[in-house]
Amino acid sequence: MGDIPEQVIFLILFVVVGAIKWLIEKIKGPQAPHEVSDTLEDMYDDFREEIRQRQTHSEPKASAPPPLPRTDAVAPPIYVASTPPASAHPDHFSFKKNQLSAEEQAAMERFQSLDKLRKDRPRSTATGSVRDMLASPDSARKAVILKEILGEPRSMQQI
Repeated sequence: MGDIPEQVIFLILFVVVGAIKWLIEKIKGPQAPHEVSDTLEDMYDDFREEIRQRQTHSEPKASAPPPLPRTDAVAPPIYVASTPPASAHPDHFSFKKNQLSAEEQAAMERFQSLDKLRKDRPRSTATGSVRDMLASPDSARKAVILKEILGEPRSMQQI
């Protein structure tokens, strides 16, 4: 095997694969050649008919979607409207409010106290002067980028 170059091996392999393909075509039998019309209109009609046949034969069948699962086990909460008194306007309804548990009430109070703390805290202001902020190259770069983003568009700037 060391004496035979790789190109010869590939050539022999190519010939063997071609012969096998030829034998398979011979075993299947002769196929009828596709009829080709001479005029452009006939060719157009033939291709149009072929496309129509492909579309009618390859359309997927529409099927009904699967039924939805039953949800009898868990029902959504229902709000019950109380009947209005006879003297009230007929469009007036009042809804029953859910009572909060002790844990829920405590959580609500904690949340409200956090909100009060946020409002009472003074807002932080930028400390230092502009000269101090632009002293380092990194902060100067950030300032230029912010000016480009927040400043006037290039088309609106005066030259």
